[in-house]
Amino acid sequence: MLIDGQRVNNASGGAAPLEYLSVEQIERVEVSRGANSVIYGSEAMGGVIQIFTRRGQSEGLQPRVRMAYGNRSTWERSTGLSGGNGATRFSLNASAEDTDGTNRTDAEQGPNSDHDAYRNNGLSLNLSHRFSEDVEAGLSLLDQRGETEYDLGYMGSYPYDEFELKSYASYLAAQINDTWNSRLELGHSESRRFFRADDSTAKDSLSTYRDTVNWLNDLRLNAEHSLTLGAEWYEDSLNSNTAYAEDRRWNKAAYVQHRFSGEHFSTELGVRHDDNEQFGHENSWRGALTLPLDTRNQLVFSYSEGFRAPTFMDLYYPYGANPDLQPERSKSYEVQWRSQLAERTRLEASIYRTDIEDAIVLDSSWTPMNISEARINGFEAALSHELMGWHGELGVSVIDPRDRDTGKTLSRRARRTLSLDLDRQFGAVSVVPAGAPSAVPTATRPIRANWPAMAYSACAAAGRSATRSNWAEGRQPAGQALRAGPGHRLLELPERRARLRRGGPHGAAFRDLDAVALNRRRAVCGPFVWRGRECTLAPLSIPGLAVCCAI
Repeated sequence: MLIDGQRVNNASGGAAPLEYLSVEQIERVEVSRGANSVIYGSEAMGGVIQIFTRRGQSEGLQPRVRMAYGNRSTWERSTGLSGGNGATRFSLNASAEDTDGTNRTDAEQGPNSDHDAYRNNGLSLNLSHRFSEDVEAGLSLLDQRGETEYDLGYMGSYPYDEFELKSYASYLAAQINDTWNSRLELGHSESRRFFRADDSTAKDSLSTYRDTVNWLNDLRLNAEHSLTLGAEWYEDSLNSNTAYAEDRRWNKAAYVQHRFSGEHFSTELGVRHDDNEQFGHENSWRGALTLPLDTRNQLVFSYSEGFRAPTFMDLYYPYGANPDLQPERSKSYEVQWRSQLAERTRLEASIYRTDIEDAIVLDSSWTPMNISEARINGFEAALSHELMGWHGELGVSVIDPRDRDTGKTLSRRARRTLSLDLDRQFGAVSVVPAGAPSAVPTATRPIRANWPAMAYSACAAAGRSATRSNWAEGRQPAGQALRAGPGHRLLELPERRARLRRGGPHGAAFRDLDAVALNRRRAVCGPFVWRGRECTLAPLSIPGLAVCCAI
């Protein structure tokens, strides 16, 4: 889990503190499924979720105010101001949520009969400045804090938790020459939790901190070949009232990834080397081959490796840890079929197998242990369709996770998942599922980490390598010849001003966009769809994958 490029999974138990983050601070979410350790290292065995806080996206000043009220004295308030000019953009946002809550027990008297309240206050700031056509710098700040009450606490009869989630990130991006783009990032994140009770003076705490340095270089070798080179260092530290045998460790890594985008096939090959202070050296590989069957269908064959280091709680928690744990290592094999069934209907399906060595599971006494071999067979499919202005997407996932030694099914894993999403835009008003963030300009559909650079041939080849995001202005020259991905045509555009997504911890600047791949009303780049009203290039956080928007 990343927020504005910063890892936020806590170092104690490895979980991401999603419950602390207010959706009012979110601009969009990007999801990459499957092992992605080549770029992100440990913790990316099952996928990567990247959350981007709100950013300034237009010139001038754009104020925003929202207020909502519900039962049980539930209030939601948020406000924001964004804007900028040709060189500088900013977005400042604040949110507050509170509710009297509910009683989750059947108790009619005593401490557990009370309603358990909740409050959450947030503040975020994003600022970027373009010093010249080739140099840009920016920073992002996020601070979420609040309090949640609950029943049956060990601190007292009326327990509550105070929580804080903080993320700070800054970057400096430079277009060294026509081939080379470089980006340096510095970041710090905190996840803090304090345990209290109204009827007790006892206190407990559990906080994790992470400092990160990331240096990424994208090289566009020619029209078909590109190279990504990167280095990363981060250090995790733990602060708790409970004594841990170890409470700090660092990780250093270097990685390289090559992409080839040809007329008849595309490939991607990458490797990452990690040096973990506690577990030593680890190599992770990834490769993919894309074969277009015709203008509407593609097959993708991929292989990826991943690893996950045990958390501090797995290793050193005084009440049920295992200091002899080894890191998990995985190998995933996948075949994907992507088909444009009709003009507004698309199907994506995949079958995969993941073999895990030394998988970390909990035994009957809730003590973590390694099992020598685990296997997960899975099937996923997503069908999207647009009808009368409504966009719908139906997704299904079926997995069979097993301990290969005993043949038993692994516990605490959802074997079947079904999801349905419906949304529609009515001018400036959108209709989205309950619980979805409001006032979010566009939603990013889930993508597979193993999707190679087919999108790259249709989008990124027009500029430079694609990935994460900050807004910038770019000049769009007259259209030139460019090969589109299967099932797409190219639209030549006259010279005009266009807003382009720029850079990111795993991306480079787009300045010149020669053409946009279109599919009638909706812009398509490779397998991805991004709906919008202006010509926009929206790079995702996964290297080599981009989404194009059309008029």
